Amino acid sequence: MGFRVMLRVESVADALSLILERFPELPKVVFYDVVCKMVRNGMQRVRSILSKHQVRFCLDRAHSKGHTCSCVYFPDESLSVINGITTQAAEVQHSISVKFRGQIAYMSPASFMEHRISQLSYMNLTAALKLHPQAKA
Repeated sequence: MGFRVMLRVESVADALSLILERFPELPKVVFYDVVCKMVRNGMQRVRSILSKHQVRFCLDRAHSKGHTCSCVYFPDESLSVINGITTQAAEVQHSISVKFRGQIAYMSPASFMEHRISQLSYMNLTAALKLHPQAKA
């Protein structure tokens, strides 16, 4: 779907805006590390849109440990339809980027964008080949 270069610290408003901008049809479930704050922000800003599309919000599994918010946000307790689904794709992506931290620190913005686009393209192709192994040819 793409990515956004952020020049300041991420906020729940940024994450919510990204979802609303990138998805012509909103997803059924949104996973986020502080989803309880995202829901509060969304209910203040775009309640009618989220309600109309019946978007559900859920913590990703990696961040659900230690959260004291409502259990309706916990992945394995509230949404049985997501059992077995990887909820922390963004965290995995970030952990891959951390490996290149030394090189990224010395890149120009244009070089960084080329590197990031190449990295994401490779990851998307790898995922597509796993889904459709016969497409290798």
